[in-house]
Amino acid sequence: MNESEQTKVEGKGSRSPNYPAVSLKKSVEQVGQLYDIHKTRIVPIKMVHELWGYKAHSSVGDQCIAAAKAFGLIEITGKGKLRKVCVSSQGHRIHMKAPDCEDLLKKAALSPAIYSEIWEHYQADLPNDELLKNHLVWERQPRFNEKYVDRFIALFRESISFANLASGDIIKEDETKNDTPEDINIDDNKPKEGISMPPKTGTFDLPIPLLDGLSAFLRIPRPISEENYLHLVNFLKAIKPSIVSKSKQDETQEKTDETGGGDDVGVNEEK
Repeated sequence: MNESEQTKVEGKGSRSPNYPAVSLKKSVEQVGQLYDIHKTRIVPIKMVHELWGYKAHSSVGDQCIAAAKAFGLIEITGKGKLRKVCVSSQGHRIHMKAPDCEDLLKKAALSPAIYSEIWEHYQADLPNDELLKNHLVWERQPRFNEKYVDRFIALFRESISFANLASGDIIKEDETKNDTPEDINIDDNKPKEGISMPPKTGTFDLPIPLLDGLSAFLRIPRPISEENYLHLVNFLKAIKPSIVSKSKQDETQEKTDETGGGDDVGVNEEK
């Protein structure tokens, strides 16, 4: 996780490590609001802030955006105030309660680096708050600011509880990483040069901005062989008739072919 994906929490004398400013439960609710209105369309960040009840470009709104990104529930494109947001494949499947929703929630809960670190440190068997606080403030490096550690622990426990993570649940390291390419720059939904490449191994969700504002997603294993790549391309071509709507020109042409009418009929009659 980079610093743009998680909240920077500062206090007097020291800064706590980055962590999501809201719990997974709250983030899932907010992303659900976004999906209910905009589906997987790409939305300007200020509209997302306002939808969630915050002022456009407010720091609180940005913190909620960062939390949703840290949990892998959204994708972000662009920079600064020109950023745009869309619901990720994982966020969509969790909101719609897909068959793998429970597993995806566990993956989301451990996606923030600090969450997975603590879970792994205690081997999925968390201590009480007092012992956890002692570790975070006095043993872990960098240390947590004591002023904010209680809030962190509360958010962490709420997220773990919401995902129904239990003692003994171990999520593989590559399953807790947000494998979606970052920093994709778009202009009118057309990718530009400079797209960050996905990890060399593992499975990742590739968001593809469409011209009407919606997004398509491909879940792709990496690396993929040349043969499988060609197979994927040919498969998409094969299913094109079942997923692509016909244009008015195509429909008119079909009717012409069926009736034998059209301009050619008049020409033939004149002959």
